[in-house]
Amino acid sequence: MESRYKQNKLWVNYISTAVSLMVVALVICLSKDLFAKTELVDIVKILCDAVTVPGIVSLCFGLLSICNKEGTFDGLGYTFKSFWRVSKNYRDDEKAPKSYSEYKDSVKGKRKISWHFIIVGAAFTVIGIVLNVIYSNLV
Repeated sequence: MESRYKQNKLWVNYISTAVSLMVVALVICLSKDLFAKTELVDIVKILCDAVTVPGIVSLCFGLLSICNKEGTFDGLGYTFKSFWRVSKNYRDDEKAPKSYSEYKDSVKGKRKISWHFIIVGAAFTVIGIVLNVIYSNLV
């Protein structure tokens, strides 16, 4: 039962990411007045821009999740947690890690890579590259 839940959640992540990127692409198309254009060159150029931008942004978020999993931002996380703990007058102090190495050990293995951002973003970027090649041949 649990594996079925994880599989459904996985599909929801991929579908929601794809729908979000399509909405952003639609907003870009509307902002560049795609539906008023009549020449094929202009239409392909706008579609290329509309698909490439959200694809690259999503791909960058996915790459940041890889960096986060490797512990690149652990220093920032420890700093902000320590600041939060001090601002709350050391409440629940026994639960908080005392040193940076304890913090690193407590978060080790808890972070996951956001593959849905990487895969969907890469797909949108590839579509944008194909549209760019088509645009280059039309000009």
